[in-house]
Amino acid sequence: MSARTSSSERPPARLASEALAGATIAAVGVPLGIGYAEIAGLPPEMGLYAALLPVVAYALLGGARRIVVGPDAGLAALLGATVLPLAEGDPRRAIELASLTALVAGAALLVVRAFRGGIVAELVSLPVLTGYLAAVGLTVLVSQLGALLGISVDADSFVEELRSLLESLGDANPASVAVGGAALVAMLGLRRILPRLPAAFPVAVVGGGVVWALDLEEHGVALVGDVPPGLPALSLPSFDGADLVAVLPGALAIALLAFVDTALMGRAFGARTDETPDTNRDALGLGVAHAATAMTVGLPVSASGARSALAAAAGVQSRLAALFSVAAMGAVLVTLTDVVSQLPLPVVAAIVIAVVIPLVDMRAFRRIWQGRRSELLVALAAVAGALIAGLLWGVLVAVALSLLDALRRAATPPDAVVGRVEGRRDWPDVRAARDASTPPGVLVYRFDGVLFFANAERFQRRVAALALKEGERPDWLVLDASGIVDVDYTAAQMLRRLASNMREQGVRLVVADLTEPARERLRASGVEDALEPGSIFPTVDDAVDAFARTPARSSEEER
Repeated sequence: MSARTSSSERPPARLASEALAGATIAAVGVPLGIGYAEIAGLPPEMGLYAALLPVVAYALLGGARRIVVGPDAGLAALLGATVLPLAEGDPRRAIELASLTALVAGAALLVVRAFRGGIVAELVSLPVLTGYLAAVGLTVLVSQLGALLGISVDADSFVEELRSLLESLGDANPASVAVGGAALVAMLGLRRILPRLPAAFPVAVVGGGVVWALDLEEHGVALVGDVPPGLPALSLPSFDGADLVAVLPGALAIALLAFVDTALMGRAFGARTDETPDTNRDALGLGVAHAATAMTVGLPVSASGARSALAAAAGVQSRLAALFSVAAMGAVLVTLTDVVSQLPLPVVAAIVIAVVIPLVDMRAFRRIWQGRRSELLVALAAVAGALIAGLLWGVLVAVALSLLDALRRAATPPDAVVGRVEGRRDWPDVRAARDASTPPGVLVYRFDGVLFFANAERFQRRVAALALKEGERPDWLVLDASGIVDVDYTAAQMLRRLASNMREQGVRLVVADLTEPARERLRASGVEDALEPGSIFPTVDDAVDAFARTPARSSEEER
């Protein structure tokens, strides 16, 4: 009886937990949404509208049930970089272009879903993403310092904005500095002392109360200003072909960043509960979410670290918390916009700065340095590219660097001369196992990676240097192909030439432990025909033992 009662009480208790988590997410989302709209240079309500229908769309269609989407600092900065130069100071046109950008980003994500292109999320490596997010953090931090200090900064790039900010420090408003500085200290202090507390909401409430009680608006502290009451009307942006072409690069960059960010965060949160998110469903959920953003005049959305962390801390088990957060945000827009309009901009800036500071993750840079130093250079190049060329081009630089770094590593995979060790079944690198050896007259070379056009010439030079060395030329060179998973046409033709050249020099090329896909490629490309008969063996041991049984070798042992 008690077990039945306990079971019946679980759903209401869980529902209450999800509802509380949803209300907390909405409370934190108010100052963050306004701050992100400020980053984009767009009206504050757009950051709040993004927490409505787009969240519903992803909650119903997205691939990770513990992820809550919302506006994001990086996406907001990208949106501003895309639409503000095109709007040329016209607020209404900026809003129209922002909606169009979201619509095009959504269409791009739906195309990814239609072609099941979830692999797109893997085009950006973690070092490059680390560097790009650090650049986003620095860009947003500098952009919000003006609001925190009460300084008006007008610049089109990170470098110009930083220079303008430094030159205007003498014009800082003391009341804004005091309010913003106190809010920033409170945010960072609460994060350290009470890491599970959603600090943005109490800091916004207390900061707003202090500014109201001391009438600091009269002393130059800027407020958010008018926020239209009520829910957004549904509409689609009007545009022409020129507008579509103009926003296309920014929209594609936003789609890529939202997709990558959501996929990575989905994996991170899913790892805690053995959930494997479906990236193709992510593309669907984000695509529809961006269409909803366009129809409700909101900001672009992606997985929100702050909102998702709140949901995880509350023990959220389903998508209900996200839906409850939508209901709570709708209630705010219907009943509390007068209160929201009184939020001090220095406090909002402080909250945003505290949120983006972790994006400059020095520990991640240190781990990259310890893991592979060349990848740290790639990460730093991503930082420089985004800061110097701008966030819009920074995304493209990040993708290009990821692909180039992957190609570089594929072009220089691990290889080694290997040998046999008594009592071991594997053939270790002779540099690591000093007692590893091979019979005189045979050399075993292992290559670990795809053999293709980018490394074919390097492979040929390496093998030629080993096999055709004067005074140490082996009779057989055994290629341990256990790590070669594929061979393209360029590499296959190289192998044909190599086998022929080595045969002319008195060295026989044999292949051992060839994977079936690679063997099919070699057979179709005519490489098997270029090798001497019987030159392909199941294992390296078989090849070396066969060499020991050759007539020349047997007669030499008899002598």
